[in-house]
Amino acid sequence: MSLTSWFRNISIRRKLIVISFFSITAATLLAILLSTLMQWSMLREDLIKNVSAQASIIAASSANELASNDREAAQKIVAVVVNINNIEFAGILDKKGNNFALYLRPGVTIAAHSHQGEKGASQIQNAAYIEISLPVLLDQEQIGRIHVRSDMNPVYHKLKLNILIIVVSAAGAFLLVVLMLMRLLPVITKPLQDLVGLMEIVSRDNNFTLRAKLSGTVEIDMLAKGFNAMLAQLQIFDNAFIQNSQHLEDEVAQGTEQFLESDTQLEKELVEHKLGKQKLKNVNEQLSALLNSLPIAVYRSRAEGDFAMIYMSPNVLSFTDYEPKDFIEQSDLWLTRLHPDDAEKMTSEMELLFEKEAHVYEYRWMRADGTYIWIQDSLRIIPEEDGIPLHLAGMWQDITTRKKVEEQLRKREFAYRTLTQNLPGIVYRLFVDEGHRMEFYNEMVLQTTGYRADELTDSSIKPLILDEDRPAVMAKVMLAVKEQCPFTVEYRLKHKNGTICWMVEYGMPVYEDRNVLLYIDGLIFDITDRKVAEEDSHKQQELTNLIIEAIPMRVFWKDQNLRFLGCNTLFAKDAGYIKPEELIGKNDFDMAWKDQADLYHSDDRQVVDSGTPKLSFDEPQTTPDGRQIWLRTSKVPLHNDAHQSIGILGIYEMITEYKQLELKLRESEERFRNVTELTSDWVWQIDQNGIYVYSGGKSRDLLGYEPEEVYGNTLFDFMSPEEGARVGAIFKKLTCEQKPFSFMENTILHKDGHQVILETSGVPLFSDDGIFQGFFGTEHDITERKQAKEALEESEYKFRTILDVAADGVCLVDKQTRKFIQGNNAICKMLGYRDDELYELGIEDIHPAEALAEVFLQFNKKRQGEIIVVPNIPVKRKNGSIFLADISSAAIILDGRTIMVGFFHDVTERKKVEEEIKLLATTDSLTGIANRRAFSTHLASELERSNRYGTPLSLVMFDIDYFKKVNDNFGHDAGDDVLQALSELVKRNIRAVDIVARWGGEEFMLLMPESDISAATAAIEKLRREISDFPFGQVGSLTVSFGITVFVLNEDSKVFLKRVDDALYQAKEKGRNRVEIL
Repeated sequence: MSLTSWFRNISIRRKLIVISFFSITAATLLAILLSTLMQWSMLREDLIKNVSAQASIIAASSANELASNDREAAQKIVAVVVNINNIEFAGILDKKGNNFALYLRPGVTIAAHSHQGEKGASQIQNAAYIEISLPVLLDQEQIGRIHVRSDMNPVYHKLKLNILIIVVSAAGAFLLVVLMLMRLLPVITKPLQDLVGLMEIVSRDNNFTLRAKLSGTVEIDMLAKGFNAMLAQLQIFDNAFIQNSQHLEDEVAQGTEQFLESDTQLEKELVEHKLGKQKLKNVNEQLSALLNSLPIAVYRSRAEGDFAMIYMSPNVLSFTDYEPKDFIEQSDLWLTRLHPDDAEKMTSEMELLFEKEAHVYEYRWMRADGTYIWIQDSLRIIPEEDGIPLHLAGMWQDITTRKKVEEQLRKREFAYRTLTQNLPGIVYRLFVDEGHRMEFYNEMVLQTTGYRADELTDSSIKPLILDEDRPAVMAKVMLAVKEQCPFTVEYRLKHKNGTICWMVEYGMPVYEDRNVLLYIDGLIFDITDRKVAEEDSHKQQELTNLIIEAIPMRVFWKDQNLRFLGCNTLFAKDAGYIKPEELIGKNDFDMAWKDQADLYHSDDRQVVDSGTPKLSFDEPQTTPDGRQIWLRTSKVPLHNDAHQSIGILGIYEMITEYKQLELKLRESEERFRNVTELTSDWVWQIDQNGIYVYSGGKSRDLLGYEPEEVYGNTLFDFMSPEEGARVGAIFKKLTCEQKPFSFMENTILHKDGHQVILETSGVPLFSDDGIFQGFFGTEHDITERKQAKEALEESEYKFRTILDVAADGVCLVDKQTRKFIQGNNAICKMLGYRDDELYELGIEDIHPAEALAEVFLQFNKKRQGEIIVVPNIPVKRKNGSIFLADISSAAIILDGRTIMVGFFHDVTERKKVEEEIKLLATTDSLTGIANRRAFSTHLASELERSNRYGTPLSLVMFDIDYFKKVNDNFGHDAGDDVLQALSELVKRNIRAVDIVARWGGEEFMLLMPESDISAATAAIEKLRREISDFPFGQVGSLTVSFGITVFVLNEDSKVFLKRVDDALYQAKEKGRNRVEIL
């Protein structure tokens, strides 16, 4: 069977499941693919940034070593990357491109290639690795290059984890959709179940007067209508059978009576009897046809032995795929095809049949194709006159569909019980007439109240409800019982641990009929967290109200029908009211400014419908005393969580005095324009048709035309056709409005053909009788300004683009409020906040509380010019973790406010590497004690302290006697073990202030601050004996020679070191294993 045929033959329910499954699967796979690609891109970019940072640190740390040709120190710096698992190799090249220092991870090979002559940074990327190449700079001069290559394992490792999370999430979503689909299937399957149930009743009771109800579903209704038509036909056949039988009986009775009355009527009666038999035959044939049309099979079988079939109706083929003759020819067919689990049960079922003479039983039976169906077998014993069973008569009915429905019902019952057990609330049944006794259907009563169900008084939570809440709760419940409706009630409940919890209860009374209450079913949920959140929200609302009342501006807000929802007191007083509450529910037509209400509503409706703010515009208003004032207003839309406009928020300030000043300024400008020849702009006058009637001399400078050449032309004659059409439309509007205009930009063609951008301002001119005469105005050349503005806009766009892709975090902070007003993607990623969350934060929110004092101290130094960058500032992420950042800042003026622009550079990885490099630079890699460089630093510090305070300072130099023999006899590994063991032994036997270092080879230095020669000698003698008695593994015992000297004030360090070296030399000369003082 083809896939198309299979799909066409399956049920509607299965078709819905198949289509939904493939749709959900396709969507899930697409989502997983897109998420994986995004994760791959992000992880690769993070790895590039990390490798670049590591390369930068190594380049900066190795500059001095490269300049001084110190290959050993450079090799130690490069070897730091051995602690970074993803680094395959790191190499420093000199100016000629030769290897200066190289770290190569075991098992990794690199192709030889020359880097001589490369400038700047470069990188190589492919699926296997990322290679970064950076210049090594010293005093701005490139002295070499650093190359670092990282494998892609970190990316692939994180990508695997992310893909796993994505797949698990997609699987969860897939299962959720499947569950939703299974909840919707009953809409289709329920009508089918009803139809199957009706068929069972008709089959059992032979009641052909029943009819199937129409469900409203096209396919199901077609089946129901067909079934009803079949029942109607069966009813007709049944009625006809009854009538014919009755008629036949009447005729037989009449024939018998006539036979007794007259022999002459015998022949006629015999004829009528034959006719009656024919009619009876016809009825039987009709009954047989009826049985064949029903989904049942009628049979007869022997009443003993193998119970072989002696008759089977033809329609058995429709649900068994066997012909009736198969049952008759194969006497044991119906028994051998029984399901093995049902075969044994049939023995006891047959015994019941002979006890009751009729029995109905169900079993599974194998069809010809090997699949099992469920059969309902209704069997009856047909006895002879003496009571001995003659044969068995039965009827088979396919009940497979019903059995599947019953299985689905069992599964749904299990799902209901599972849901009840997993609900995050108490599921109960309450019996009001039994003292409010409760039965609980899950275990949440313990988690919610702290009590087990058997610990509750009277098996009810009623005693746990607070006394002050209990009467209201009981009244609400009894009212719901009285009105026969569901109820919802909130109350406080005392937990077993003594805490007070808020609960919400949903209940539904259940009645036996309209007047007899059986019980109340309900749910109880703990809403303590929600109540706490509501209290916090109420406090936040109170704070918002205080702010609105405190600002020196009028504030109001309306719903989407433009009715006032609230305002501050200043706005209420402007409207002629005392309290803001008096305005709620009113609109602008109810106010003193009703003459301007249409204007206000037009603006409000535009803001609400478009979702776009309208900011800082001027409009008039009528006061309660009839005066007209001017306002400067801003309006913004209010949105719900779905970002739908639900109202408007507005603020305004009084600008009446400003408007009056503006009017006086306009009058002054009118007088000023009369002095046309003194202005540097082109002054002109045009009539109502736009024809120049006057032109100032500046037309020569701006356009290249003499004033006489301008007269009689229109402005559009000096424009391109496109510009002329654009400006012409504007001029037509200005002519209709007859109002002053300013700052209108237009482009004029100079006499020599180049374009000149002008800014046009003009005022209307009127005759004495008020007739519009034209405009008087000026043209100002803004070509250079426009070019500068375009360049500035382009620069701002580039800046914004750079800002968004910058790896460092950038933010803008209001200096006065210390609140964030803007930030780029990097700062959000650093801090772990979204854009909208960032704007709610202040400086104090992103630094640990204990570090704020030091943070502000460092920023004060920055403002005073003492430092350029504030280094190593602790910054707190949203999740509470801390990282270090170098922060630089600058102040700008934006909209009259001082704004601080901050630049955050995360130095966490750099600090970690720096610490490792610093430790490597000052520690001997073999013994773990200070190296020669670190010891020299300590020596210089202690010499300075000794010179300043006159404290004693002893210096000890020692080495291992005959150490060469150790290496020769036992190998260098054993020698290294000896050096390590000796270092640990010395550290355990000196003071915390003493400093031991490896000077070179098997030579060591020990600096002993505040120790004179006697104290130093005693300590060293003790140390010498400890070393002599100590077993050094396979090497055995060893001895050490010591030289001691004490510092002489103000002497040179070289002299000091030379003297202790001489002391050690004497100890060697005098036989070793001794202490010499010099």
